[in-house]
Amino acid sequence: MAVPSASTRHMINRFSYGYTPSLHKAITKAGGPQEWFAAQLKPSKVSDKKADAMKAWYPYLRSSSRKRQQADRTKKRSSYEQSMDLVRWTILRRMFSKRQVHEVMVDFWSNLLHVPAYGDGWMYRASYDATIRKYALGKFSDLLLRATIHPAMLVFLNSAGSTKNALNENHGRELLELHTVGVKADYTEHMVVDSARVLTGYHVETWQPAKKTYVKADHWTGPLQILGWKAANANGEGRTELKSYLHYLAAHPATAKRLATRLCQRFVADKPSDEIVAAVAKASRPPCERWSSTRTSSTAPRAWCARPARTPSRPTGR
Repeated sequence: MAVPSASTRHMINRFSYGYTPSLHKAITKAGGPQEWFAAQLKPSKVSDKKADAMKAWYPYLRSSSRKRQQADRTKKRSSYEQSMDLVRWTILRRMFSKRQVHEVMVDFWSNLLHVPAYGDGWMYRASYDATIRKYALGKFSDLLLRATIHPAMLVFLNSAGSTKNALNENHGRELLELHTVGVKADYTEHMVVDSARVLTGYHVETWQPAKKTYVKADHWTGPLQILGWKAANANGEGRTELKSYLHYLAAHPATAKRLATRLCQRFVADKPSDEIVAAVAKASRPPCERWSSTRTSSTAPRAWCARPARTPSRPTGR
């Protein structure tokens, strides 16, 4: 087989988990790197039977949170081993899946919206992974909403027990600092408190039985203001306000720029130009956020002369 072209090498290095003869063959068969990439954006149409079948090796990954919890309690399979099963299956997918762009984007969002594989909410972590996978190539606003209120995230960032009378700021702060606008967005400490307040009301049971509930009486009520977003928040039903708040953060220019920078560092170069970051940021904002930002970073002319020289999943900072 011929040596891959520069554009093919870049596509393989940045948008997959490494060169294999079969991947090179698939790109050639598709008609080139851009044609292969376009097909990858529709993972459900990419046959992946071998990698899909590997999930059967780890049956508890497909079990409900309660069944996973019960297996741990009855010593059929410990919480730690079940958590490591998710890690093992993830590595296998990266190695063998033909849906390489999807796998790379799952890793990208799992990094941004991090929840550890093993922790207090371990029984929900496989479900959280399924959520990331479902929305990895969709709208960021949809992914942000579902990741934020997922039991695994609520437990990890301490919103599961945060109430109007016992407020925990952790999730509210990380939502701003890590998940969306970033530390340069000039939000205040009072805004962090309001960000935590809008999250109150959710409860997650991690003992037995595993379940998530919303208790209106535990939701903080009163006016909220975070950056340019405001809400009267006058009753105990705060889920409507939370959805509005998350959509605001997902569409914020600071979020678009921050995500664009991270996308370009992953897919273009460690130090991408301001021009390509701006182009990707523009594509990241509604109504063009669906796939467009990833596609823009793949077609950037300067991408093909970038010299990838780092490990694929190195954290890119806050």
